[in-house]
Amino acid sequence: MSSEDIPQNVSQFIVDHINSVEQLETLLLLHAEPAREWTAEQIAKELRTSTDAARLRLTELKRIPCVEEISSAPPKYRFATSNAALCPIVDAVARQYKDRRVSIISLIYTKPANELRAFSDAFRIKKKEDT
Repeated sequence: MSSEDIPQNVSQFIVDHINSVEQLETLLLLHAEPAREWTAEQIAKELRTSTDAARLRLTELKRIPCVEEISSAPPKYRFATSNAALCPIVDAVARQYKDRRVSIISLIYTKPANELRAFSDAFRIKKKEDT
């Protein structure tokens, strides 16, 4: 399996919004039980990560917005089912992660190198014949 096997909408969502496997797994955990309200501590326990890391991932996902903060004392979060355009894409991401986990993880890990290369290419000094 390769990243070419991943549907365009899934790979585009990952390239645009997902920066780590932990972030994706946080999103998919909330997506799997959209009615459940989660604390950062519960997510940390479920994903075997630190509470601080879980809070960071939730903050990142709120920016997309894939996650809604439901209450503030203590903060509780759930999948943002109110974002109708987002739900089918995250459904597709969940299916692809289940079926093509290695390809999805590879896409996440190769993404920064591709973005860095594109950024550095923007500053590349071109020879006269390159223009």
